[in-house]
Amino acid sequence: MTAIKKIYEILDNGFLILKGIPVYSFLFFRIVHHLCKAAYFWDKKMGLIDHEIMQHQLRDLPWEQKVRELEDVRLKEQYLIFSGVMRLFDPYPDNFLGYCVQNGLGRTDLSKDLGIIPFWYSEMTDLFDLKYWRLSKEGSQKRDMLCDGRWHETRT
Repeated sequence: MTAIKKIYEILDNGFLILKGIPVYSFLFFRIVHHLCKAAYFWDKKMGLIDHEIMQHQLRDLPWEQKVRELEDVRLKEQYLIFSGVMRLFDPYPDNFLGYCVQNGLGRTDLSKDLGIIPFWYSEMTDLFDLKYWRLSKEGSQKRDMLCDGRWHETRT
């Protein structure tokens, strides 16, 4: 239910704050929708619902990937995936980065079909771009910290 409370808070305000940066709700929900698609259609669910009380019910559900749209997924599955995705942003970016590493998501996966990529999100997706890692000293340092599990130590 925390995810539902958070969504109402974001809708009431029209924005949320991530790492001290205001993010408009329409851009945030575009990313949430994309991550829900990745979890359901690309089977990137590792670590997504470990916190959820109903996680055992999710494991027992027969996952039928016959639907074409996320909106056609059964409501119980939608809730579980949505609550897991919302949890990726608390605390941000630690949970988000951990999820991406655990599920092997690269920059292409994280930005596929988005069209417009918000700046706050591109900062995180750049960390998973191999070209960024090779060309940038800062990227190499961030990659090493991410792989070593030291990312949370540098959070401000």
